[in-house]
Amino acid sequence: MISDSIIEMYKKCDYKIKVNLIYFNINGKYKYEGEYMEDYIPLFEIWEKIEKMEIHPGLSCRWNGLIYIEVPDHMHNHPHILNMSI
Repeated sequence: MISDSIIEMYKKCDYKIKVNLIYFNINGKYKYEGEYMEDYIPLFEIWEKIEKMEIHPGLSCRWNGLIYIEVPDHMHNHPHILNMSI
């Protein structure tokens, strides 16, 4: 388990990580890609931020389908899929 002091250290030094997004329609067909830089925060907070975004990175609107999220530089990286059509 990562200690709170390590997370605080990353927050203080403004460490940024790249978040990769791949957009699929509701049937699972690939459509678009996007990426943006985010502070080093827990993965669930990144997922919540993406879910609340009005305009998704790489698009000019809010996506209404599936979003595959990967944060390759995060210590606890694992793929995550958000269903934005619900």
